[in-house]
Amino acid sequence: MQGHPADAIALHNQTLPIYRDIGHRLGEANTLRALGDAARMQGRPANAIALHNQTLPIYRDIGHRLGEAVALAGHATALAATGSPSAPLVLEEAVRRTAEAGLEEQSKALQRLLDATPASEQIET
Repeated sequence: MQGHPADAIALHNQTLPIYRDIGHRLGEANTLRALGDAARMQGRPANAIALHNQTLPIYRDIGHRLGEAVALAGHATALAATGSPSAPLVLEEAVRRTAEAGLEEQSKALQRLLDATPASEQIET
């Protein structure tokens, strides 16, 4: 439902309890990530951060590296939108993880965001 975050949110809120009820962790993680992305698109980065904070441990627990990379990218972008002091560190990790997952364009976009983040000047690479 790209471009229609309110519709996406409504549908994902319907599917999330189903995935949880049946114990489908990948479906749960994908849904939480999509909800986080939609929240970020609606200009609600704090909600996006909270949702991605739920998503990342699930992807890590099930060993889904691609999902973890994409969720980390969304998390980093939301942190950057809030001006969080941890944004540069998370962005660096997101750049690395997306590159490792073969998401070259997303990795480059995150690198540009990192380069434009003022606090990134204080981080040693």
